[in-house]
Amino acid sequence: MLAEREYAPMMKAYRDCLRRAKDLRRQTGKAVSDPDVQACFGPVAAMYEDITGRAGADPQEIMRHRLSLLGPPCAACAKPLRTRKARRCAECGVAVSRAT
Repeated sequence: MLAEREYAPMMKAYRDCLRRAKDLRRQTGKAVSDPDVQACFGPVAAMYEDITGRAGADPQEIMRHRLSLLGPPCAACAKPLRTRKARRCAECGVAVSRAT
């Protein structure tokens, strides 16, 4: 998962890569799945590998690895809840108590 200080430059790089991919598709008519179009996202994958040490991640999936999208830590197991509105911890199954 990426903290906001890591995610912000990643998002900028992703937008730049997306712009290049769209330009390439407009100029050549290539499909989104074409290897040349997918290669436009190489800088995002490289940046993610530099930050996390994990190689081969899908650039579209990387953009979902934002820590702020998760909920607070579970009171029982300390793993982050999958969403801010989670009613149960996906890791340990404990019900989440909400202050009213």
